[in-house]
Amino acid sequence: MNDFHAELRREWLCELQHRMTPPQSDFEKSAAWRGVFIAAFIVVVINIPASPPTGQAHAPVRATV
Repeated sequence: MNDFHAELRREWLCELQHRMTPPQSDFEKSAAWRGVFIAAFIVVVINIPASPPTGQAHAPVRATV
């Protein structure tokens, strides 16, 4: 079975996707934005091997009103 409209349908779909997808902003391409992600990655990497919390419970604090 031949589909004679496949190319036309593909072009229509590509055009539709281009209209619906917003273009990437200059901010998302900026060095500052990349720096934020690099800093977040460094913070995560530093905190992964951190020691687990101890099992000791804190002394209960009595509320005074």
